Amino acid sequence: MAKRIFVTGATGFVGSHLVRRLVGKNYEVHILARAGSDKWRIADLIPKIHEHIIDLSETEELRRLFLEIQPEIIIHLATASIYSAFTELENEKEIIKTNFLSFVSLLNALSDVNYRLFINTGSSSEYGLKSAPMKESDICQPINVYGLAKLSAALYGQYLAKVQGRPIATFRLFSPYGPFDDKKRLISHVIAKSLGQNEIAVGNPEVSRDYIFIDDVIDLYLEAIENEKAEKLKGEIYNVGFGRQTEISQVVGQITRRLGTENLVKWNAVKRRVWEPEMWQADMEKTHKNFIWRPKVDLSEGLGKTINWFKSNLKYYE
Repeated sequence: MAKRIFVTGATGFVGSHLVRRLVGKNYEVHILARAGSDKWRIADLIPKIHEHIIDLSETEELRRLFLEIQPEIIIHLATASIYSAFTELENEKEIIKTNFLSFVSLLNALSDVNYRLFINTGSSSEYGLKSAPMKESDICQPINVYGLAKLSAALYGQYLAKVQGRPIATFRLFSPYGPFDDKKRLISHVIAKSLGQNEIAVGNPEVSRDYIFIDDVIDLYLEAIENEKAEKLKGEIYNVGFGRQTEISQVVGQITRRLGTENLVKWNAVKRRVWEPEMWQADMEKTHKNFIWRPKVDLSEGLGKTINWFKSNLKYYE
């Protein structure tokens, strides 16, 4: 019998890729979606999955659902990002609600379910300013509400794993990119503007990120799901990055040279956020020690794949 896997955030960038791969492997996939959520990334998959329209804050509704379907594995990808279309104060409230309070609600709703694995999706923003590659053992000092809320969720998951023995782990994602990415993120923004022959407004060219192609990210989730690593994962946090940082100038340069749009780039046209450090790289030693997984797609190849996808799907970004 196929494993029953429950995915939150399935309509988002990472979640849609995970659901697509799970469906391709014939898992019984259940997703949680809010009423009115835009399902453009998974529209073709809806007939092949089980969709449940419940808000993450509705603990008792979730509890009844989980007792009915008895999920074996839960992958939590629902998030409110710094790109949300709210005022600053509203955005902070939404980030705390979705990234921490709803996470608590979800785990409370699962308290009577004997699930085998729960993977929470964290963020490199939990670390804050660092002068060296970021390790899971580092003291986290987030410098924005998004990182603070994500860190709170990771710590709450660790608490339940250690005190109650729940099989909960956190994957801290660095900078995934690829097809279906959010239009406000750097790589999709530059590609879409280039293909439309529009001005490309970008920020400080010296800011760095640890970019990892989305297929590689999903490969790690699948290894955790398929290889029954619950005991090894319980209460642990693992970085998910390439292990190499790249300046934005190099990323933008690679894209625009391929598309012949170098002349459209306007540097420092976007106000630099105070919480954008120039050092942003994952230390991957712990992850590599505990998983067979290694990232396979380097930045050049990943950008090529992403550009080719955008050429056929630009309508979603206009």
